Amino acid sequence: MVIISNVTNIVLDVIFVLGLGWKVEGAALASVLADYSGFAFGLWCVWRTWQRSALPSPISLLSKATQDLSRFVKLNRDIFLRSLCLQATFSFMTFQGASFGDEVVAANAVLMSFLMMISYGMDGFAYAMEAW
Repeated sequence: MVIISNVTNIVLDVIFVLGLGWKVEGAALASVLADYSGFAFGLWCVWRTWQRSALPSPISLLSKATQDLSRFVKLNRDIFLRSLCLQATFSFMTFQGASFGDEVVAANAVLMSFLMMISYGMDGFAYAMEAW
């Protein structure tokens, strides 16, 4: 794919920039067309391999992937909500501290570092208990 993209880019650069005199616009168009040609070649390779290997249809794979994703989301919902709350708290602390000046931002950065260390320590215990 890379070879096809690069060769296409070189040929189109010569045609558009030197042949037609399109300068920067020609180089940009050549790059875009070369990337799309590499993409099309990649899709063609995937389709050909799919046909040769007699793999199941993409629709059946998508259905199975949707079911698996649903189970994955249900499994990780609580840890996701916890992480979202932590990120919201860290962002709130940073934005509020920034409104009070440089010294407060620096102090909050130190406090946030301690808070992150404590959070990682608690995560370590939580992961150890989950594995046990």
